[in-house]
Amino acid sequence: MSSESLEVIGIILDMTDKECPIVLYELNGSIKKIEVGEILKLITNRPRSLKNIPKWCLSNNHELFLMDTDNGKYVFYIKRMH
Repeated sequence: MSSESLEVIGIILDMTDKECPIVLYELNGSIKKIEVGEILKLITNRPRSLKNIPKWCLSNNHELFLMDTDNGKYVFYIKRMH
Protein backbone atom coordinates (compact mmCIF):
# COMPACT_ATOMS: atom_id res chain seq x y z
CA MET A 1 0.00 0.00 0.00
CA SER A 2 1.41 3.40 -0.90
CA SER A 3 1.78 6.28 1.54
CA GLU A 4 -1.01 8.05 -0.36
CA SER A 5 -3.38 5.21 0.52
CA LEU A 6 -2.49 5.47 4.20
CA GLU A 7 -3.82 9.03 4.21
CA VAL A 8 -7.39 7.75 3.76
CA ILE A 9 -7.47 5.66 6.94
CA GLY A 10 -10.85 6.43 8.44
CA ILE A 11 -10.68 4.35 11.61
CA ILE A 12 -8.00 2.51 13.55
CA LEU A 13 -9.62 -0.37 15.39
CA ASP A 14 -7.34 -1.86 18.06
CA MET A 15 -8.83 -5.19 19.09
CA THR A 16 -5.78 -6.53 20.93
CA ASP A 17 -6.76 -9.28 23.40
CA LYS A 18 -10.36 -9.40 22.12
CA GLU A 19 -11.87 -12.75 21.08
CA CYS A 20 -12.74 -13.28 17.43
CA PRO A 21 -16.55 -13.00 17.56
CA ILE A 22 -16.12 -9.60 19.22
CA VAL A 23 -13.50 -8.59 16.64
CA LEU A 24 -15.84 -9.40 13.75
CA TYR A 25 -18.77 -7.66 15.44
CA GLU A 26 -16.73 -4.49 15.99
CA LEU A 27 -15.31 -4.67 12.47
CA ASN A 28 -18.78 -4.94 11.00
CA GLY A 29 -19.99 -1.88 12.90
CA SER A 30 -16.85 0.19 12.36
CA ILE A 31 -16.66 -0.32 8.59
CA LYS A 32 -20.09 1.31 8.33
CA LYS A 33 -18.77 4.46 10.03
CA ILE A 34 -16.27 5.29 7.28
CA GLU A 35 -16.85 6.48 3.73
CA VAL A 36 -16.71 4.20 0.70
CA GLY A 37 -13.08 4.14 -0.44
CA GLU A 38 -11.64 4.82 3.01
CA ILE A 39 -9.43 2.35 4.85
CA LEU A 40 -10.04 0.73 8.23
CA LYS A 41 -6.88 -0.35 10.03
CA LEU A 42 -7.53 -3.36 12.28
CA ILE A 43 -5.00 -4.50 14.88
CA THR A 44 -5.33 -7.80 16.72
CA ASN A 45 -3.13 -10.39 18.34
CA ARG A 46 -5.37 -13.40 17.74
CA PRO A 47 -3.94 -15.92 15.24
CA ARG A 48 -7.45 -16.92 14.13
CA SER A 49 -7.78 -13.46 12.64
CA LEU A 50 -5.39 -14.50 9.88
CA LYS A 51 -8.16 -16.79 8.65
CA ASN A 52 -11.30 -14.97 9.83
CA ILE A 53 -10.57 -11.42 8.64
CA PRO A 54 -9.84 -12.32 4.99
CA LYS A 55 -12.93 -14.55 4.99
CA TRP A 56 -15.04 -11.70 6.42
CA CYS A 57 -13.72 -9.29 3.76
CA LEU A 58 -14.54 -11.74 0.98
CA SER A 59 -18.04 -12.51 2.22
CA ASN A 60 -18.83 -8.80 2.82
CA ASN A 61 -17.31 -7.56 -0.45
CA HIS A 62 -14.67 -5.31 1.10
CA GLU A 63 -11.09 -5.23 -0.12
CA LEU A 64 -8.27 -6.47 2.09
CA PHE A 65 -5.27 -4.39 1.05
CA LEU A 66 -2.57 -5.68 3.32
CA MET A 67 -1.94 -8.04 6.19
CA ASP A 68 1.20 -7.49 8.23
CA THR A 69 2.68 -8.50 11.55
CA ASP A 70 4.15 -6.09 14.06
CA ASN A 71 5.56 -7.22 17.42
CA GLY A 72 3.20 -10.19 17.76
CA LYS A 73 0.21 -8.30 16.42
CA TYR A 74 -1.60 -8.72 13.14
CA VAL A 75 -2.44 -5.58 11.19
CA PHE A 76 -5.11 -5.54 8.47
CA TYR A 77 -5.93 -2.69 6.09
CA ILE A 78 -9.49 -3.05 4.79
CA LYS A 79 -11.00 -0.77 2.15
CA ARG A 80 -14.73 -0.12 2.34
CA MET A 81 -16.15 -0.94 -1.09
CA HIS A 82 -19.87 -0.14 -0.68
